Amino acid sequence: MPSVSTTARHSAPPRGPLYAIGVLSGLVAAFLIWLIYFKGRMAAPEWVSSLPAANAAFNSLSALCLLGGYLRIRRKYKATHKRFMLAATFFRRCS
Repeated sequence: MPSVSTTARHSAPPRGPLYAIGVLSGLVAAFLIWLIYFKGRMAAPEWVSSLPAANAAFNSLSALCLLGGYLRIRRKYKATHKRFMLAATFFRRCS
């Protein structure tokens, strides 16, 4: 009976994707440096000033849905709990 080797042969992972990720990361970093330091400042549109209030509202709605979901799961209402959790996730993604 031939003996079976217990050592596994490991091949090196392909380096192509790592190089592509490195190059893409460098390009993104260079673009951000150009955008922040070298491109002139522009005035923000008027609607930008309402974004903090919208973010706070979505966070509040998300917190209320989390609280409602917690209360529902404590009372064993699984379907209602699931709806509250989905709504909380939706509101959190909006902010």
